[in-house]
Formats: sequence, structure tokens, C-alpha cells
Amino acid sequence: MANPIIQKILDTLGLMRQGEEGMAAFYETCAARWDNSAEFWQELQDAERRHASALVEMAELVKANEALYAPGRPFNPTATQVFIDWTERSRKEIQSENAFLKDALVLALDMERALLENKFMEVLTSRDPQYLQLAKTLETDTETHVEMLKEKAAQYSVD
Repeated sequence: MANPIIQKILDTLGLMRQGEEGMAAFYETCAARWDNSAEFWQELQDAERRHASALVEMAELVKANEALYAPGRPFNPTATQVFIDWTERSRKEIQSENAFLKDALVLALDMERALLENKFMEVLTSRDPQYLQLAKTLETDTETHVEMLKEKAAQYSVD
């Protein structure tokens, strides 16, 4: 049986992966819904899929060398599940004919900001440079997504 602390870390990374997959599904739905901005949404979707893959890789790194990892700040799996559920509800909302592009932009911006505010990458500490680089990439990409969404939203007077 795995070390309970390591198992908790792996479970956390698994939930975080589900959140990234939820974001990717949301962006995929946006791309299908709004042809005129499909490329924009697909770029975000592709990045979220890469993030989900990175979290799988991060879990493999933890399993390969458990001694390099320890829990960081407290992690609330319930809050992460709420986020995952939110992405699914939002995806369904924007499928409605009553949904507008600006609605999707507001939702996407709120979700990306929530990821940054929750500082998910701080739930684990590590000395593994490969893990640290993956975590930094996830954080930097999310910051970039916020900026991309803000720029797109500015075209529709959305903050």
C-alpha cells in the first residue's frame, strides 16, 4: 500500500487533472458554439489538455521519487470538486441558444481567475526541478489565459 501522504498528493493531482479536463471541455464547447472565434477557444482547449497531461506526468514523478515531495498548504478536495462541477454546469449553460459569446468569456475568465486565486500549485512542495518546471508552466499558462480572455472580453466591454 502506498504511503498515505503520497496517496493524498496523488489524489490531489488527480482532482486537479479533472479540473483541467473540465476547462478543456468548456473551451471545446465554446469553439463548437462560436465558429467566428473557434481558433481562440481551441488554443485554450489545447493548453488545458496539455495541463491535464502535465498533471499526469507530475503524478508519475511523485511515484518515481516520493522522497522529493511533501504536502504544501492545505488542500480542500471538496472545493476542487465544486470547481469541476462548475465547469460542467458552465459548459451546459453555453450550449444554450440564449448564451452569448460575452457570457462564455465572463465564465472562462472567472474560472481561470479561480485557478490562480486557489494557488493549486502550492498544495505540494518539491525539490524535483522537472516537477517545479511543470508547476511553473501551469501557473504561467493560466496567467496568460487570463490576459487572453481579458483582451477578448474587452472587445465586448466585459471585465
